[in-house]
Amino acid sequence: MNLSQLSIAPILPLWLILLLLAAGAAACVFQFRLLKRRLLGRRALLISFLRLSAFALLGLIALNPFWTERKEIKISPSL
Repeated sequence: MNLSQLSIAPILPLWLILLLLAAGAAACVFQFRLLKRRLLGRRALLISFLRLSAFALLGLIALNPFWTERKEIKISPSL
């Protein structure tokens, strides 16, 4: 399989998915700044990275990707 066989069928409009991902990324940056005051920088970065990964995974699921495969079956002619 190659990437040309990969197709998407988004469950929401593509612009809305990108807008939600951008809003999620902005929220992660904002929350990172708030967490950095209370926690160590490394732990705040880890939590923010996990949040950002969750948003990215939700965006990937919303794109609804699927593989297409073409199979050709040859049938011998009848007599």
